Amino acid sequence: MAATCLSFLKMYSFPLLLLALAIFIQLFVVPTSFPPSHYDVLGVKRFASIEEVTEAYEERSSKWKAGTEVPKTSDFIKICYAFELLRNPLWKRDYDRFGIDEHLNVIGDMKKHEGESFSKIALPLVASSSGW
Repeated sequence: MAATCLSFLKMYSFPLLLLALAIFIQLFVVPTSFPPSHYDVLGVKRFASIEEVTEAYEERSSKWKAGTEVPKTSDFIKICYAFELLRNPLWKRDYDRFGIDEHLNVIGDMKKHEGESFSKIALPLVASSSGW
């Protein structure tokens, strides 16, 4: 009986190891490889209402205005962009339902603001790049 149990473990040890490795990768490695959603950037739950998004943005911007928290320029652009996208009902609907982010070039253009103070960045970000 002990010999059959030992042979059973030998036979299935490698596939069980591969299964454990696959589960680990699916649970811990893959989720960290995706960029954070705009909801994560603002610190609200997914599919939050426009009022909750506005409230979270105003809470962050009040810290900037008070000078208690000075964001990096890239963080400032990500937060402002997330707010502008999620406060527009049409863009928010498209982002929530389909993951469509029509103005993603704003995030891509962050490099041109590198080294610049966040207070010198022209807002709104989306209206200036929409081309309408």
